[in-house]
Amino acid sequence: MSRFIQNTVRTGLGVAIYALAMSGIQSSPAKAQTLLSSLSNVPQVTLAGVGTSASAARNPADTNVSSCKSVPAPVVVLDTRSKYHQSGSKDTVDAAARRKRELQMKPVRSFLRTVGMEAFSGDVKLERCAAKTLAAWARDGALTKMKSGDAHLSRSRFMAEIGLTIDYLETRGAFSEDQRVVIGGWLTDVARSTVHFFRYQAGPKSRRNNHRYWAALAVGAAGYIGRDADLVKWAHESAKIGLCQVDAAGHLALEIQRGSQARNYHVYALRPLGGLAAMSAERGDDLSLICEGALGRLAKTTLAAVRNPNPIAEIAGAEQARLVKESDFVAPLRLSEGTSLFVSLQKLIVPDQDTAKADLEIVVAASTKG
Repeated sequence: MSRFIQNTVRTGLGVAIYALAMSGIQSSPAKAQTLLSSLSNVPQVTLAGVGTSASAARNPADTNVSSCKSVPAPVVVLDTRSKYHQSGSKDTVDAAARRKRELQMKPVRSFLRTVGMEAFSGDVKLERCAAKTLAAWARDGALTKMKSGDAHLSRSRFMAEIGLTIDYLETRGAFSEDQRVVIGGWLTDVARSTVHFFRYQAGPKSRRNNHRYWAALAVGAAGYIGRDADLVKWAHESAKIGLCQVDAAGHLALEIQRGSQARNYHVYALRPLGGLAAMSAERGDDLSLICEGALGRLAKTTLAAVRNPNPIAEIAGAEQARLVKESDFVAPLRLSEGTSLFVSLQKLIVPDQDTAKADLEIVVAASTKG
């Protein structure tokens, strides 16, 4: 079983039996009856050290979540359209289309922003709030009825962020057993719907560009959390589709075609590929070697473009637009220096020969001092 759906000592009787065994009073019926009575109202407890982290020993039901921030009602149906002009280059925004799209997306983004802030706050009570909100959206079938291709594509980004958040909250012991069941089933259902869309309905570019990489992360997170090997396999295959398009210089041709948005879309493509690679590495699956270290090449070129957009601007044939805000993404997908994703990607970057030589000289000099 995955850490997300690990069984716990679920009833008052189970807790009592465990306590009796630990205290060595099995032979005293009177004491046993007293202990059983005192524990009869315990709904469920996760025991630290029994196949899970110590943080999971905190019972989510013990936390008062009455002060949780309110979030929009679960959004079940999405029927969005692209914000870009549909003729010519896909780097020109249609102002009217963007306003309409943002209005439809607003409740989902508000939900993601609130849940993300609570989940990664480091505050146990706020983590429980995030768990409660996620369970409520899952219970109501949020994001299960997509009425347009664009809605399907947008959902992949949302579910990728949700999946990473759920995975993190599980390490913090934030979910009750009931919440695990509801959320796990929801994640799996949406993931299978995503696979179906990309297999039978998505356009040829969406099957190969950043849309597919976000779907890979969304489906991969659901697969790892639910221990669904088929979903994990699809996610890895989808990541490979993207990584094997990375050229020797570290560019993605389909994202270069975005013109003035080429840099932004390289960053946008790197996030889910790097996020899935990090999640996979935690489970012993190494994606960094795919297509001769393609992820490292992409990371090196993209992170360099963040600092200096001129090289990618020259290749794309257009001055590059301003970068999107890092705060628009959930914590595990942020690429600011020092973030977990930034650090993991930096480890994959192979320095060029001159840089490697200079680094080696510094190391040698430091080691021979004195």
